[in-house]
Amino acid sequence: MDLPPRSPSGIRHNGVPPAGSGKRFTLPQPPDAAQTGTGDGEAPFSDRLVSDTKSIIELLHWALTAYLRHPKPLLVLAAFLIFPASLLESCLVAGITGGTADQVRIADTTTVDFTKRRAELATRIQASQARGQIDKQAAAELAALTAVEATPPPTTDVVLHRGASWLREKLANLIQGLLLFGLAFPIAYGALSIATIDRLGGASLPSFGDIWPILVARSELFLVSLIPAALLVAVGNALFILPGLVLSVLFLFVPQVVLFEKRSGRAALLRSIDLVKSDAIRVVLAFLSFALTGFAAATLTELFIPPGGDRAVVFVHFVIGDLLAVAVLPIPAMVLARLYLDLRARKGLTPEQLSRAARS
Repeated sequence: MDLPPRSPSGIRHNGVPPAGSGKRFTLPQPPDAAQTGTGDGEAPFSDRLVSDTKSIIELLHWALTAYLRHPKPLLVLAAFLIFPASLLESCLVAGITGGTADQVRIADTTTVDFTKRRAELATRIQASQARGQIDKQAAAELAALTAVEATPPPTTDVVLHRGASWLREKLANLIQGLLLFGLAFPIAYGALSIATIDRLGGASLPSFGDIWPILVARSELFLVSLIPAALLVAVGNALFILPGLVLSVLFLFVPQVVLFEKRSGRAALLRSIDLVKSDAIRVVLAFLSFALTGFAAATLTELFIPPGGDRAVVFVHFVIGDLLAVAVLPIPAMVLARLYLDLRARKGLTPEQLSRAARS
């Protein structure tokens, strides 16, 4: 069969990069009614949980192996999308939260030393006693100084500083949630999904120059889809955390929906919810594995570079944490791409068709 003509850059006119030598990866299929033994065509929940757990473990192993085989293009693609947002986020957060601990410490430890004055008064009292008299004025002043030193310092200033610190922390979390986790990371997930699907279709891994025009063409769709999703997740996190986690899971496929289906806004959010519901167990298990990875990266950052201190320390803390996140980002992105491809493949779509859809 004749192949479509190539352009001077090596890309065929259908928009798909030239074919590589990658092996096709068999996609898991929905359970078959004949194999489950149930009359309604659906396996028992326990069987599906075991099967989906094994599937996610296999996907994580595959993603890790594929990433280690070709780390440079995937890491460069993630870094180009995450690092600029990370620098901006780190600067903003450092400007907001830096120096807060010093202010609290100064407010807590500001005291006046009366040691010298008390020694002078004690000397006057001893001298008066030697003359057979008591210096009443010196005795009264010494008693007053002793009472003042025994009284704890006022805490009004400390409370004000701690209140301001709490507000700064909440504002920093909001900036991080919107800028990094609300925009940069989902866009990076989408870009790495294109690379993963290209590779699964037998094409070579695209470069950042191949992906960037696609992201620019979808920029408006990303903004009207990701910002509402990020705001809803932020509100959910403020409501005892659990609603935010649920919304985070439901909106996992928003970047893929924007890139491959050209949906935006409310339609993109609802489409992501439908996709998650159609494979809920595997999506939730994948999300939990991503959360554990992120928690491990955050813990390492806290151990080596605590966030307290001046603005420079806060800046370095957030940059190092984001770099660790970028280092592992291709693994969850590839797993999400595989899950999305599986759901679309059940409707008959192939990786080649999705690659063309992203570039149309």
